[in-house]
Amino acid sequence: IAAFTDTGCGEAIAYSNDRGRTFTYWEGNPVVKHKGRDPKVFWYQPGGHWVMAVYDEAGSGDQLQRRIAFYTSASLKQWERRSTLDGYYECPEIFELSVDGDRGNTRWVVYAADAKYSIGRFDGKTFTPEHEGKHQVHWGRYYASQTFDRAPEGRRIQIGWGRIDMPGMPFNQMMTFPCQLTLRTTPDGVRMFAEPIKEIELLHKKRQAIENATVTPDQPISVATSGRLFDIRAELALGQAERFGLKIADRKVVYDRRAGELDGMPL
Repeated sequence: IAAFTDTGCGEAIAYSNDRGRTFTYWEGNPVVKHKGRDPKVFWYQPGGHWVMAVYDEAGSGDQLQRRIAFYTSASLKQWERRSTLDGYYECPEIFELSVDGDRGNTRWVVYAADAKYSIGRFDGKTFTPEHEGKHQVHWGRYYASQTFDRAPEGRRIQIGWGRIDMPGMPFNQMMTFPCQLTLRTTPDGVRMFAEPIKEIELLHKKRQAIENATVTPDQPISVATSGRLFDIRAELALGQAERFGLKIADRKVVYDRRAGELDGMPL
């Protein structure tokens, strides 16, 4: 079954009887009539029903309300509106993660295209945040990501849209490296982390390392290597330094201690 937005019509479903090679548009569409898009459909086991989280709009102009609407269904054909969550835009996501790897301690995460999210509880019908405002996990030109249900080893794997122009190339922009999402306890509370999945290491060809080296403004450290793709992992002891950076080809990535920024983004 594929759930998708039929633009100008509403949320629709199509079914395949040949393992996804061809699909048939269901004659009873749309299954949800509203002004919105981007359905996220998943099976909620405790309640024994399907859940749809979908971007939803009401009003117009200065009175426009942007939100996520939650629907439930036993059949994927008839849906009942259960609740709404204000202040979210397109490409909504909702999923459950363990905290610090403890499967007995979980939270639900509501997430949207701008990489801002809330942590809270979900009873299959209503999401209740446990904090004010939103947190953010990605910065820069990262947008409209999606995650995979039932990924190997129970992981929550995410791929985003890298809105980065590629002048002179036969393509434009990109999909990002897949990341694994986790929840961890920090001094500021529970936060979501995103790290490239371990399978990327299968692409590595060779390794070079520099250890226990001292860097000064007049004595940078150089790595004699060549290539077009690099996976760089750096552990730095700043001492009294206020700024520290890496230069790869003509690209600089700078950590500014005083501003609390990495590559111009809040760290």
